[in-house]
Amino acid sequence: MRLRTILAAALLLGGAAFAQNNEQAQQSAVGNSARAEFSEGRLVHDVFKDSKKGMEVHHKIRVVGMKDRDLEVACYFYREDGTPLKDENNSFRTTGGDVSVGEHHVIKYADSTFKDFSLFLPHNELHAGTGAHKLKVKCEAFDSGRSIGKSGWQSFTLRVGGAVPKLIKFGKGSLKHDVFKDGIKGLEVHHPIDVQAMANRELEVTCFFYYENGGALKDMNKRYYTANGNVSVMDKVQVKYADAKWADFVHFIPYDELHLPSGKTDLKIQCEGFDAGVSIGKSDWVHLWYRKD
Repeated sequence: MRLRTILAAALLLGGAAFAQNNEQAQQSAVGNSARAEFSEGRLVHDVFKDSKKGMEVHHKIRVVGMKDRDLEVACYFYREDGTPLKDENNSFRTTGGDVSVGEHHVIKYADSTFKDFSLFLPHNELHAGTGAHKLKVKCEAFDSGRSIGKSGWQSFTLRVGGAVPKLIKFGKGSLKHDVFKDGIKGLEVHHPIDVQAMANRELEVTCFFYYENGGALKDMNKRYYTANGNVSVMDKVQVKYADAKWADFVHFIPYDELHLPSGKTDLKIQCEGFDAGVSIGKSDWVHLWYRKD
């Protein structure tokens, strides 16, 4: 772990009890100017460390006013409703017995920045039963037990045991008209998507074009088409994680590839995700009209 300035090596102990994020610990002493600023939080799942599979919690942390002092950063894990996860084996825990992971650093400069501060927790240390669990994590920095800064919440889903079905969920679709790509004018189809159980597999997302009355648009030149000759646009992506998200998955199709007659035509679009040719989910319909001069 590297800082803008060099720090002492970190200490991470399984079985250690990290600061409790209770009201007393959160109070800062009068006149204490130390502070920690968290930003750029993210989670990385399915990480292996010392042969244990788990997750990493990452933040950029700026630490001010802690020169020659011991900084502790601890992360706490909760269910979606705010209930703390309880430790069951005295391994990764707070002093109050909740699930936590933390590290200590001696800070050598008055103003130092961790560009990528990461903490690793094995999945089995969350002590979650079989099934899907919606969880969240929040981190906090301490100076001698006094809170000097907190991160925001980060939410995630932990799945334990059992076969998890491959699935794609489409959010609300939108369109962007009159887009130029490589000098060609066309239409963009936008969706946020969530994908589960597709780690290390190729996801195909295809959008199909229909007349409003239900008939499929027919391809004329075998450029943007399905196997049965209908108009479509497809993109493929390699999925890296068991739970993957795209805030804005985009398809582009030239207007000319819709092969529409002159005048106004009412249309609708539906997109679908595939794993090796097997459908794993569909979007809602997106409606539009297009006028060809």
